[in-house]
Amino acid sequence: MARGITGRFGKEGFEDRSKQLDLRFAKNFRFGRTRIRGMFDIYNIFNGSNIGVMVTRFGHAWLRPTEVMAGRLVKFGAQVDF
Repeated sequence: MARGITGRFGKEGFEDRSKQLDLRFAKNFRFGRTRIRGMFDIYNIFNGSNIGVMVTRFGHAWLRPTEVMAGRLVKFGAQVDF
């Protein structure tokens, strides 16, 4: 008698795809020989909270998320070339 393999197949064993969008806006300014680049960055625009790492050891914490994507972040910056 042949025995079959039972288990979870297909998408059931995987988490959703990671959805993250980052944008950068930059503007160059020139003052003689000096160049200043102003930057505005936005990370994780849609504020996704996808699971990065989860417990895979069988027990009371099985499939518990241990790392989640960071929330929305805004950053201003400047680069000066002379």
